[in-house]
Amino acid sequence: MEQSNIFAFIELSKMVQELNGAISKEDLKKKLQRQSAYFKIIEPHYFSESLETKWLSILALANKEDVKRDQHGRIISCAVRNSINNLTVHECTELTTMISEVYERLKMEFS
Repeated sequence: MEQSNIFAFIELSKMVQELNGAISKEDLKKKLQRQSAYFKIIEPHYFSESLETKWLSILALANKEDVKRDQHGRIISCAVRNSINNLTVHECTELTTMISEVYERLKMEFS
């Protein structure tokens, strides 16, 4: 089995650390929005084959909405931030759990 890239491990650890600092489920949604760039910079090919599929399912949930535009057609929110904004509190919790599970498995690859 091919090991994941150390970049994915480092960046995902930063993301998970921030998400674990949420003080409430509502705060979790805000933290996910603030961490939305990680969904763009941590690319699926950085993961081992088994984790790549899981990360792709996370990305699908984080990108289920399109960009948000104003009345003039200008982008005011990227697809990830718009998707997270439209998630329920329960869906945010599920997304965070999925991210944490990938991180734990990734951590085992580097142990």
